[in-house]
Amino acid sequence: MLADEDDGFQIAETLVVEEKEEESEACKKVREYLSKRYEIHLTDTRIIRGTLNCTDKDANMLFYESDERWPEGETRWLGQAMIAKKHVIAMYEIKPAQETSI
Repeated sequence: MLADEDDGFQIAETLVVEEKEEESEACKKVREYLSKRYEIHLTDTRIIRGTLNCTDKDANMLFYESDERWPEGETRWLGQAMIAKKHVIAMYEIKPAQETSI
């Protein structure tokens, strides 16, 4: 507690320390998938490519920097895409291109 001598009031300072809860193994595993680029194949034959931003308890996923491709069509920029787990057939990580020296 600090005392302020000028006006006779006492000011109490409180230090709040939040305890970090131990992160579950499931959360640690999900965190490994975040911020990586993926190609997601959907039940309606579309292919979405994007960077995984977050997911929820139902495994719905939010991607950013996303684009959409149909098997026989042009690529369309989406920006963000929310994909429900029930529409996902397959999901593949897109590895960054490795630099080569010539």
